[in-house]
Amino acid sequence: MGELLFADTFDDDAGWRLNQSDSGGSSVAGGRLSLTVRRPRAFQLVTRLDASYTDFLVEVDIHTELCSPGDEFGIVLRVNALGEHYRFVIACDGTARASRVLEEGSRALTWPIANPAILPSSPARNHLTVLARGDTFRFLVNDVELLAVRDVSLASGGLGFVARAGSGGQVSVAFDDLAVYALTADSSPTPTLAPTPLP
Repeated sequence: MGELLFADTFDDDAGWRLNQSDSGGSSVAGGRLSLTVRRPRAFQLVTRLDASYTDFLVEVDIHTELCSPGDEFGIVLRVNALGEHYRFVIACDGTARASRVLEEGSRALTWPIANPAILPSSPARNHLTVLARGDTFRFLVNDVELLAVRDVSLASGGLGFVARAGSGGQVSVAFDDLAVYALTADSSPTPTLAPTPLP
């Protein structure tokens, strides 16, 4: 990690595009940014586009308060004005995956992978880290590298968070201690997995 570019302890909601709907919502309170989903297979997405990041390391703590099998939640990267982004999520069952969302649809960059480093179910606290440099990405949970991919679709953009419900339709997660760092010259990723299309 290099210079600290941005940090947020969520003492207020400045800069975040929060929303409320029949399917759920987002809010900032008590030093956390919370996402709730109340309908099966619905999702909530909150972003901030006041800064654009290209090469960086981002880390955040995610607190799973309520989840069931099929639910997933995590961080979105390089978000642009169209809402296109990369997505790194963990699931209630203890798996992780990376995907890309463009105007024409979503595409898996990895298959879901299970790893004991991920604390499943709820309540649970997991530390997510993403290192992005150019077209390469490394994804870590609790300081264990789980996934590495290469994709050229989005060069830079903002940050955000996402939560998606499975068939149960009840998800509640909270994020805190967000930090974004510049990269040093020796932090270049070495990807080991190739992008994989959605089944």
